[in-house]
Amino acid sequence: QYMDCVKMTPVETLNDNGNSPAILEEMREAAKFYSDNGWIILSVSSPSSEGMKAGKSATTVGWQKQQTPRNDQFIKQHWSKAEEGLPENIAVQCGENSNVCVLDCDDQNPVINKLLDGLDKSNWKKQQRTPSRCHYFFKYNPKIPDTQHFKILGIDFLSNSSYCIIEPSNHKSGDVYRFESGKPNGSDDLPDMPPELT
Repeated sequence: QYMDCVKMTPVETLNDNGNSPAILEEMREAAKFYSDNGWIILSVSSPSSEGMKAGKSATTVGWQKQQTPRNDQFIKQHWSKAEEGLPENIAVQCGENSNVCVLDCDDQNPVINKLLDGLDKSNWKKQQRTPSRCHYFFKYNPKIPDTQHFKILGIDFLSNSSYCIIEPSNHKSGDVYRFESGKPNGSDDLPDMPPELT
């Protein structure tokens, strides 16, 4: 199952103030790419920040109400410079507005493997930062209008009122979020969610 896991890319060596211009440039270019392809993005705290949710907490106020992709001014505001440490991360607003639904699951859970066994996953868009967890990206499905958590199974369906951190964001552990087959060109590049999952 894990032979197809992406190779994790370590965070680059940082300069004197803890910031890597290469990382910042990649983040800015990715934000522009996602926005140009119709996804609604938001800024997320830097993994260099303090707190239990460093690298995961939304820093964009009112992100749930955004209905259109971000403009260049927003991107410049958040990814032009990082005062200390790594820059802010990027997340996509899940749900109807971005036409995105995400299955967040434990990739080593035998229950999950049994659930997905037999499904054609050849066109699924998979993102990972560690072999033990993964995100599968699908087009928005109105049968899953709201985010659903199944802690016993170790899975979450991320839809309206949720967001998912995306490539090339950094985790405080040093891992980097990466899509297995490259960044999707918006939701037109995503498969429909299989009926078995709805």
